[in-house]
Amino acid sequence: MKLITLPTELLIEIVQYLPNVADKCQVLQTCSQLKHLFCTQPACWSHLDFSPYSTVSNGDLLNFLKDKQIRLYSNTPLISKLDLSGCWCLSQDMVVGLSKSFSGLNELYLNGYRLQSKRYHERDHLYQMRPSHDLASMTMDLSKKSMYQLKVPFVLLVNILQELKKGIKALSIQYQDLTSIQYNHFQIFDQVQHLDISSCTLSQAGLQLLIRKSGKQLISLKMLNIELNSLSWLCLTQFCKSLECLHVSCTEPTYLGCIRQCVTSLKQLQDFRLTRMRTGNLDGIIERLNPNKLKRLDLSPKMNVYLSGARMNSPTIKTMEHDLLLTGLQHLVGCHQLIELRLCFPVIPSSSFSSLFKALPQLEIFELRKRQEAEDKNDSLTGLEYLENLKEIYLYSVPLTNQSIETLSRLPLHHITLVNQPPIDPCLFYKSNQLQTIHVGQNSSFIKRNHHDWYKI
Repeated sequence: MKLITLPTELLIEIVQYLPNVADKCQVLQTCSQLKHLFCTQPACWSHLDFSPYSTVSNGDLLNFLKDKQIRLYSNTPLISKLDLSGCWCLSQDMVVGLSKSFSGLNELYLNGYRLQSKRYHERDHLYQMRPSHDLASMTMDLSKKSMYQLKVPFVLLVNILQELKKGIKALSIQYQDLTSIQYNHFQIFDQVQHLDISSCTLSQAGLQLLIRKSGKQLISLKMLNIELNSLSWLCLTQFCKSLECLHVSCTEPTYLGCIRQCVTSLKQLQDFRLTRMRTGNLDGIIERLNPNKLKRLDLSPKMNVYLSGARMNSPTIKTMEHDLLLTGLQHLVGCHQLIELRLCFPVIPSSSFSSLFKALPQLEIFELRKRQEAEDKNDSLTGLEYLENLKEIYLYSVPLTNQSIETLSRLPLHHITLVNQPPIDPCLFYKSNQLQTIHVGQNSSFIKRNHHDWYKI
């Protein structure tokens, strides 16, 4: 059966599995029937993600919308997601106009920068270092430049959300300035269930008001690189009891007790991420996480800082991070829903990982960072064969034996990252049928194309 012979409803369902705008544009060029489908059915463009195109201009965007017959201010209910993150060439009028044009919008992303930059293989919100000076935000990302940032003044953000407040369920406004937020503004967040304000600039008082007014309906809250004081942690504990996802940062070990009390009250928490903690014992926090609910745990602050554009030529700046003791690892053994685990510099004997792997065969994503100067040079990957569902693995300064390499090549992995290792030939992993990408060292990445051929990117 040919694709174009399928009913229109099925074709639209298939097309919606292509989130990338460029991929959809390639598909519509294959034949006149598909082009007609894309140009007459707005549902094909229900997710408009322009974040990969940071230099898109007003004219480019208007031409795209005109060509695809997506009308502005037409109350089009079929557009449900709009992502303009990092589109710094767009005017403020265009951002406001486009955001307010779609009455059916329930996901809006106006982040200052696009997430998951291809230049750096690490994730976002990792390298920020700046004193807070009574502000909750502590953002200074060496990999991002303010002149290439999408800036949405808070007054315009309020204007947008007042128009869409009945429909918006997911809102992401990373790196925006929220210092002018006031008490009467919080009604615009009434319907938001998934909120990401990571790296935003706002005061402690504003943060506490936001949590008190909007916390009860929140399911997901991400506040990376926002320092919470004791009162902010107390507000989070009292008003956000329905959270299933919480991403936070903390630089002061004195707040570990506040964090422990907070996660104790979050009985539905499934996804917990804690960054920037310099030192301290995290066992008490791990033991308070609900083992019957926890699915994702990220305890890898990644505080190493590199000068922009000189990462290969600059020595690594070693920093002390947190200590994860053996008792915490024993608690994780009972988390049978856990599918993602990221650990950084854990104070755990290498031999202890075997029992962890054996107890968590459902694990799909695993990251381990060890100190380069660590005295324990034993194989930390013994028992890795038990992770029969593992899809992604990230290893930093983790010694690899021939047996570990052989085990990695047999697992159903889609991605492998090996950094600060002795030179390893990526060809050793080419025989893995499901493997799609390999990252070795600081700048060497390989991708599989045509099922068998590998290319360096």
